[in-house]
Amino acid sequence: YDVFHAWISTPQGASMRGFLSLHHWYQNFTEWIEWMPEENNDLGGGIFLDKRRDMSSGFLNDVNNSTRRPKTPKKFCELLRYFLSNTEEAKVGIYNNGSFTLKTLEPAMDDTSPTCYPPGGDIRFSRMNAEMKCKLELDAVCELANSTQEVEVMTGIRTKIKALESPVNPIPYSFTWLFTEQYSVVRNEAYQNIILAIAAVLVITIFFLNH
Repeated sequence: YDVFHAWISTPQGASMRGFLSLHHWYQNFTEWIEWMPEENNDLGGGIFLDKRRDMSSGFLNDVNNSTRRPKTPKKFCELLRYFLSNTEEAKVGIYNNGSFTLKTLEPAMDDTSPTCYPPGGDIRFSRMNAEMKCKLELDAVCELANSTQEVEVMTGIRTKIKALESPVNPIPYSFTWLFTEQYSVVRNEAYQNIILAIAAVLVITIFFLNH
């Protein structure tokens, strides 16, 4: 969540704000942490949120400097459980009115885990850049690029990614494929148009010959 929240707030992630949004519970939870004063907050029951700054390193103790989120999964889960179990304005401000519970969160959290991680993992969305070569085999020699090679690489990558057994269901994408797509269909389209034209001429010719 920290990585995603940090990325969507950067210029690189700004273009995705119209398509993606944070879960309401997460946004309220992190805004509550930001609302807490920069001191060692004693929340009771042995739970502390230390937002003091280590003067030797300049870093905050329990939260990240840039995202203001808990540094460790256990601290994240500990504070999240506290946040969800309290609705008093003096403790959680206006950020939890009782509409959020650990069992109703999306994605579902593991109530028995000290890290609250979902059973299938905590990563649901990821974006990874990769360098695309003119050949699928890394040790193959690249000749002069042509449309046939571009189509083979595009379809080959899609086939390999589709064959992966991953719950994330990755989708390969490249801006250059917008232009490669035309090469993958132009041959079939040309054959189809030629056959249709010949068929049309044949039908018309037979009709006039009979006439």
